[in-house]
Amino acid sequence: MWRNTFIVFVLCVGGVVFVKCQFFDCHDDPGFTPDEGPISELQFTWLGALQYIHVKNGTPHYFRVPRVILISRQFALSTAMDAAQIPEGYALGNVIFGDYERDEGECHVTIDDIASGVECEPAILLMPIADVLLHPEYKHFGAKYSVALMKLITPIKSKYMLPACLPFKNYLVDKSGKLTRSKLIHVDFSSDVPRDFIEEEKEVQRVSILPRELCFLYDDVENATRMTQNRMACTTGCGFHSGAPTMVHEHTGHWSIVALSHGGPPCPDPLRSRRPPPPPHHIMIHPYVPWITAAITGKAVGAFAKDDPFGFIMPRASVYDLIAHGWVGHWWMGGLRCYDRGEAADDIFKFYHEIFQLKPITETFLTYYLEIDAAHETLIICVKVGMPYQLGQPRVWELDSPIVKVRIPMIRFFQLYKFQVEAWAYNSTESSQSSESTSSDSVVFVKCQFFDCHDDPGFTPDEGPISELQFTWLGALQYIHVKNGTPHYFRVPRVILISRQFALSTAMDAAQIPEGYALGNVIFGDYERDEGECHVTIDDIASGVECEPAILLMPIADVLLHPEYKHFGAKYSVALMKLITPIKSKYMLPACLPFKNYLVDKSGKLTRSKLIHVDFSSDVPRDFIEEEKEVQRVSILPRELCFLYDDVENATRMTQNRMACTTGCGFHSGAPTMVHEHTGHWSIVALSHGGPPCPDPLRSRRPPPPPHHIMIHPYVPWITAAITGKAVGAFAKDDPFGFIMPRASVYDLIAHGWVGHWWMGGLRCYDRGEAADDIFKFYHEIFQLKPITETFLTYYLEIDAAHETLIICVKVGMPYQLGQPRVWELDSPIVKVRIPMIRFFQLYKFQVEAWAYNSTESSQSSESTSSDSTEETKEEGEIKKDEKG
Repeated sequence: MWRNTFIVFVLCVGGVVFVKCQFFDCHDDPGFTPDEGPISELQFTWLGALQYIHVKNGTPHYFRVPRVILISRQFALSTAMDAAQIPEGYALGNVIFGDYERDEGECHVTIDDIASGVECEPAILLMPIADVLLHPEYKHFGAKYSVALMKLITPIKSKYMLPACLPFKNYLVDKSGKLTRSKLIHVDFSSDVPRDFIEEEKEVQRVSILPRELCFLYDDVENATRMTQNRMACTTGCGFHSGAPTMVHEHTGHWSIVALSHGGPPCPDPLRSRRPPPPPHHIMIHPYVPWITAAITGKAVGAFAKDDPFGFIMPRASVYDLIAHGWVGHWWMGGLRCYDRGEAADDIFKFYHEIFQLKPITETFLTYYLEIDAAHETLIICVKVGMPYQLGQPRVWELDSPIVKVRIPMIRFFQLYKFQVEAWAYNSTESSQSSESTSSDSVVFVKCQFFDCHDDPGFTPDEGPISELQFTWLGALQYIHVKNGTPHYFRVPRVILISRQFALSTAMDAAQIPEGYALGNVIFGDYERDEGECHVTIDDIASGVECEPAILLMPIADVLLHPEYKHFGAKYSVALMKLITPIKSKYMLPACLPFKNYLVDKSGKLTRSKLIHVDFSSDVPRDFIEEEKEVQRVSILPRELCFLYDDVENATRMTQNRMACTTGCGFHSGAPTMVHEHTGHWSIVALSHGGPPCPDPLRSRRPPPPPHHIMIHPYVPWITAAITGKAVGAFAKDDPFGFIMPRASVYDLIAHGWVGHWWMGGLRCYDRGEAADDIFKFYHEIFQLKPITETFLTYYLEIDAAHETLIICVKVGMPYQLGQPRVWELDSPIVKVRIPMIRFFQLYKFQVEAWAYNSTESSQSSESTSSDSTEETKEEGEIKKDEKG
């Protein structure tokens, strides 16, 4: 399209990595509609040829050159027979793309070169094949008409080398289910055996679909099951080559593959043939889309819905950005729902988790861009980015949609750099059904000291010692001798950090101090310092300097005993220890308080899920530098077993109901039993009350008594009231922390970015298939500027639509991807567009398109659907009444 016009150049500071769904950016050129015959424009660059190389002399096959189609950056589509049935004495060679459109990086051109009119000619790309994936119906059943995928050895780099689009629907039939009468476009090389790809041209032929019975009129399809016959089609025309595609040009501009030619005899001589030639056979592509996408992305085929084979839906309207984002330890939270816990998070699930490792050769500045696609009817509501430092601010766009974009800025580094990304989503159909029964009141968001707590969804420890830097909130309480200042020689209870300035312990550990001793310090052996406390700079971090954990000794300013222990002497209770100053490190996250009672399930019975007991490995931790933690999985036992061997001294019925017992033995006082919520939060379920060590199995005559624990959930209102200073009655039963977890918010669904030479302004610019039936192009203009002298220019444009027509998409076609156009006031009758340009002094061309939809039709359709649904419900009610009568 832009042949002999300008080269393309993108100015990069350091390096930018952009990872995008391999099916999202595909050939989209609404301004190109070819006539039948040879084409001279630089188009259909995704069409390639497969070489068979002689195993001895390395020469290509002299007449068999099947066609392949690039469908993603690293995968090409071909027929199964071309990929598997290799001529004797030959091997698979390279995939050749004769019109490889290089970008400015590969052309090594500068902005000054572009301004002076330097052109970047297309090249020939020879790409080796790394792997071949045959469809199972060919591989296992020998079905003749099938497809295969060829994985290229590396992804194609040029951003202007766009793959062909996979079809959203079966374009061979119309809405009534009959064969379409629309002409399809068959694309192929002009030569039967393309050799000189520099001079090789492509040609276009318009074909029509024939009834299926004509496909088998002359010959039966050998070794093709009924399944593959239903995946076949035949068309008009003749002399088609194996693998050549038949395309459809969607009204949105996308070029989608409808079928692949299975080859066949050449066109007969009209003077000699006595009967009409058999119609050429084609392999329909739409039935294979789930397998293709599953094979490339690694997802199961069942994960793709029938009407959404790519695993995403094109959202409709645009709303506003209400994203709550911020750091929680090493994790950056993108989205308000990232903070959801307990029942508020029952409707969300994690569907994406990936760890990235980057090791630069030289000093590097990097910003990482990632686009995440969700499955059908699934909306992404939260993105979490785990990084080693809180330097920079990631950003996420288009939350509450099936596709989100993430930007992850990094520091200047030249060492191995690791980070991880997670995405969480919810099912939109379930949410819409549940939202009908709930009110849509506004939600007030209050962030307090219990909001930022240990949230690490990527860490699930095995039983036994752990070597990772985890559970830093686990500390130990020292009793110091009043005379010589030495710590107690065997009693070292555990405490848990639950806010920046408060630690939780059992009441007995805080009140019953050994004789001759006093409360000493709270010790955290794995105090994870931040860069401010380490006194490291960005240059130090970039050079690989690490900040080792330290030991934190924090004096106790005050002790708050629960009233049931203080006034009634209840044995099993809790206490709060106020530290002398808040903990400063932003990586030192407290443990989470529970939102609900995790010891019972939804039916009210004891849970069968395993809980996680965390403690130090030593009975009496001394050397906290070398001290390890260990994990033990325990199960909840029925309450009657708690008192089978001994009665609980001085425990009222109230505290008995706040107790639990578990499997295991040898637990230490104050050691926590945790639950790892599916959102990644580590919540305290219970505190151990201590007990005797594990008995000798050779000497014990009866099973040991189960260890006792203090349930934490009943104490949450008192804990939050004591820390925040609010009265207990100020906390609602279902909201003990004094804030409400918001459900859904509206987000910014405006998507803008480059797809080849076109800048897409608006999310609806990406719509295809039936999702784009309601939009139409009403404005298209080509601009040509020829300055007299060297010129800097920014072009402003205002586009007005007709009455009751709303503009939903603006596309800007430019010869290069330099600069970012911008569009304002989409989804309105008038939009404004700003188009920045480079310094130029040659003829400069660009074009602008505007797409809109009729607002009256949309409102009428919504009214009709709502009225239809009400009529249906009325009819159903009448039918039920008749049945009862």
